[in-house]
Amino acid sequence: MNTSADPRQSMAHLPSLLQRPLTWITGKPLRGQTPLFRWNPWSRTFAGLLTLALGVTANLVALAHGGLASFLLLPGFLFTTGGLRALYLEIAHNAVHHAFSRSRALDRFVTELFTTLTLMNGYQVFRREHVRLHHGRNGTLEDPDYRALLAWGFTPGLPLATLRRRAVLALFHPRVHVSYLMARLRANFLEGPGWRRAVAAIWHGGLVGGVALHGAWALLVVGYLLPLVFGFQVSSLLQMLAGEHRWGLDTPSGPARLRALTYGRFLGDPWPKGLDARWTARLRWFARLVFFHLPARVFVFVGNDIGPAHDVHHRRPNFDWPNAAYAREELRARGELQDADDVWGSLVELVDVTLRGMSVRGRSTDAREIAA
Repeated sequence: MNTSADPRQSMAHLPSLLQRPLTWITGKPLRGQTPLFRWNPWSRTFAGLLTLALGVTANLVALAHGGLASFLLLPGFLFTTGGLRALYLEIAHNAVHHAFSRSRALDRFVTELFTTLTLMNGYQVFRREHVRLHHGRNGTLEDPDYRALLAWGFTPGLPLATLRRRAVLALFHPRVHVSYLMARLRANFLEGPGWRRAVAAIWHGGLVGGVALHGAWALLVVGYLLPLVFGFQVSSLLQMLAGEHRWGLDTPSGPARLRALTYGRFLGDPWPKGLDARWTARLRWFARLVFFHLPARVFVFVGNDIGPAHDVHHRRPNFDWPNAAYAREELRARGELQDADDVWGSLVELVDVTLRGMSVRGRSTDAREIAA
């Protein structure tokens, strides 16, 4: 884990063919690097849909052919989950901020469309809980994300070993998954406007009906529902724990608090140099890139404004989020992103940074009551 030097610049000497993929995986461009093309909300939407389609297709091929094709189930699971998360976290999330288009009606439609697809809160609840409470009361007991972490046992002030153990258990704990899923089902089928409940019933009912008609239950359960439910919720928990915010931070309100609560989080390691520049160290560097950082980028850190540039999203929700990695560096170069911190490492290391911070922070009576 690195919080000072810029590991991305240590990769500058690697072949130019690798530089674009490295920028995407790490979430950090080289100094002076410009994008090949500018993304917009629609091309980002297409990318999310394409990722979802690739994942479902990989699952279909694996289930249809078996044998060696079964190895496609893991990337299929990661891509299907990543695609669903991108459509929710990147597209619906920015639409609910009215940062998708110039039309509030279109933004609302996009939000309702992709929150229905992903079984998440519709526009009204999403805007109230996320825009008003998560952004407006970030990191307080009014923040729904922080309250969820407290309810799942992540109480500031607990020993680091306890928090680490709870982080591992929470990924598979029935209480965490059932509570999360029940909230999602209520939001789509029991609460909200009647028309939205009808749309959710038609879409998800039609999906199940079509599968029943063709007898493709394995594809539905393994290829779609497992990523939609289990994968989506694991990704969500990891995203919150891997440095979304410095949870439990007791600082005054205002811009100073917002700066303290957020930072840039980047996947990657410095290129081996000096005494560490052996071929084994370089092989280990590439292995971590391919088997640790790349899956984490696909599965957890979807979209640059949710992963690397999440600090900018909280300070300037209407910034150039489709090109967030480059936009963040442009803001820093102009001196408009004061006191921005960069934290580097693997997904596990980024989670550990969060847990270490929580373990040394105070434990309020209110937090204890929620956790209990």
